[in-house]
This record gives sequence, structure tokens and C-alpha cells, in this order.
Amino acid sequence: MASFGTGVTSDDPGGIIIGEAASTILAGDAVFKSGTTGYWAKAQSDATATLGQVGIRGDMGVALGGALVGQRCEILIRGFLENCTALLPGAVYCVSDTVAGEVVASAALTEDTDYLCVMGATVLATTAWINPINTNVVVNLL
Repeated sequence: MASFGTGVTSDDPGGIIIGEAASTILAGDAVFKSGTTGYWAKAQSDATATLGQVGIRGDMGVALGGALVGQRCEILIRGFLENCTALLPGAVYCVSDTVAGEVVASAALTEDTDYLCVMGATVLATTAWINPINTNVVVNLL
């Protein structure tokens, strides 16, 4: 498990928004926007409260820079994420169920309590297409 990397960038202006941090966020973290407060925090797929709202586009993404509580940061909600580290080319990446802000290749989902939340797919080991989809579906591996 890991984030997309702390050196991530994107030159896709149509997919970048500015958000305010609810907690400390690092560049490369998978993040979601709280439907209650409107602030952004690290996403985790162990509960619907730590994921974006189902069917709402633009409330999940990847932080392009770090931010402390109350600070603003750029968030890629859709587009190419570049300068990633150690990705598996062709893999689909989902929000981690164990560590907030991290992502895992879809083959690494191992528990029946994980909510499936796809962040995107890799094009190269250093580039991913980000298009978050929160399905609100619990993975059943049995």
C-alpha cells in the first residue's frame, strides 16, 4: 500500500480544484470532501463516512500538494496524474481500507468489509488516469 507519491503533478486545469483541509494532507493522498463540513480529508474505504458521497462527482480526488488543517490545497478530481512512484502499469487502484489516504492495486483488496472505491487506473508506472468512483458496494470475497 502507498500513496501515489509525494511528487505528483498534473497539468489538467479542468480537473483541478482548490479545497480546504480538515486534517493534515500529503501530496499524493487519496482524499474526499465531507458532505457535512465541505472540508477535505484522507479517504479510507472501511466506512462510508470516510469516502465521498455516492454518485457525486468532484468530491474525491488526489491531493497535488500538502496542507495542514484549514489550509488550502490543489486536488485533482479527474485527469492524468503524473510523476507517481512505484505503480503497476495497467492496474486499477482503489482507496485503502487500512490506511487513510493510501491506495492499493485492486488485487490487494482482501476483506469483506471493504467498500469498493476506485480512484483510477495506471497508464505507466509513473502516470495514472484519475476518475474516482465511489460505488458504496461492500466487497464480498467469499
